[in-house]
Amino acid sequence: MITVAKRFALFAALLALAAPSAALAQTQAPAQATTTAKVITVATVNIYNAAIASQDGNKVFLSFDLSNRVNVQPDVRYSVKLISQTGQAQTQVAEKVYDEVVSLGENQTVHKQIEYDAPAYLTGQYQIWLFAKNEAGMTLALSNPGTVTLKGTGQYVALTGCYLRVAGEPASKIYAPAQGVDVKPSETLTGYCTATNHAKTAMALRPSFAVNYRTTFGPQVATSTGRESVSLKPGEIALESFVIPKPSEPQAYDATLTLVDASGQPQSDQAVFHFVVRGLSATIQNLRLDKDYYQKGDTAQVSFFWSSSADNFPGSRLGATGNGEMLASITITDASGRKCASLDQPLDQKQFIVSYKLPVSTDCRDPHVFVAIHTPDGKQLDSRDYAIKSTNTPKGEARFPPRLSSSSSWASSPSLSLHTRSSGTGAGERSPSCSSSCSSSAPP
Repeated sequence: MITVAKRFALFAALLALAAPSAALAQTQAPAQATTTAKVITVATVNIYNAAIASQDGNKVFLSFDLSNRVNVQPDVRYSVKLISQTGQAQTQVAEKVYDEVVSLGENQTVHKQIEYDAPAYLTGQYQIWLFAKNEAGMTLALSNPGTVTLKGTGQYVALTGCYLRVAGEPASKIYAPAQGVDVKPSETLTGYCTATNHAKTAMALRPSFAVNYRTTFGPQVATSTGRESVSLKPGEIALESFVIPKPSEPQAYDATLTLVDASGQPQSDQAVFHFVVRGLSATIQNLRLDKDYYQKGDTAQVSFFWSSSADNFPGSRLGATGNGEMLASITITDASGRKCASLDQPLDQKQFIVSYKLPVSTDCRDPHVFVAIHTPDGKQLDSRDYAIKSTNTPKGEARFPPRLSSSSSWASSPSLSLHTRSSGTGAGERSPSCSSSCSSSAPP
């Protein structure tokens, strides 16, 4: 496995385009004394054999393999990002997150063929990137199938040089879009972008926001279309400002901005603003199981990677919110909803990867695993519901099609590992690592 020291700088820059991983701000683990170093793997998902199969205008056909090596990995999702490059600067101009959710067994590979419709107004060369993440927004894998030449209309507004400001602070105090600036629920957060009208006619557009929990892979929690108009003459360049719609629940969020016409159709590229609403929260980053099927009398081994309040990160504007006591709740049910196993016990906050053994009371096929972190008074801080398809049932049980396997190289995308320093009992500072090669041409 390649060490963190060799890969961290590159991987951190690469994840910047995959906010919130950019500021591992929102995935900060409980800090402890640091004396020794070790590497802990939290996911082994990969994307490989990624290719552009064909292209028809701005419609691109892609193929790739999703694979997993160790344990059962539920909740794998994927997206396509378009990246433009000017000199050394790379900018995301569009992203499509697909609806499919994949559960991968140990040593399982699944082949995917998808269509991607690039915005009809885009023209020129763009890099295509595939990202695999989970609902919490943790980057599991990524791959670059190649570059496409689009032949759209070219009639659109480009949004570049975006940044954020918090009301009441000096005008010189600005924050990068992926920085994850933390704000109070009562504070006003404003986004700024340079808008360039590439159309041959004047454009009068309105700002439209989609706000997602944690990242663009998370549930959509709000939408908003402003009444004010952004009016630009042909070729005009102007700095525009937009108040970011901000949920009140403490957590990290992505707000995706596009400029739309009177019919609601996008006429600009995307700008994504990542921010944190301050307050007590927690995030279940990833979960893994030892098996995808349990029999009565088995012991299910469940582990999950978690992080504390989203404002708990180095450089937080106003400091971290204290956690207080937290509890972990896990319930496993079968396909019919019958309970197979459960527990509710204090969460060990000295560890950011926690493991539990649950006695299984009945046969459990196609398990659903509901995991929650909550306070002693019952306030739920985060929850996840993972659906797993049983592919390895014992003899006499219903059989499912065998999993695909592959002997191909795993070098096309990195497995996610954490580099930790600990005193032997607790977990502390950590950073992501590539366990296989990372391309120096990866997006920022």
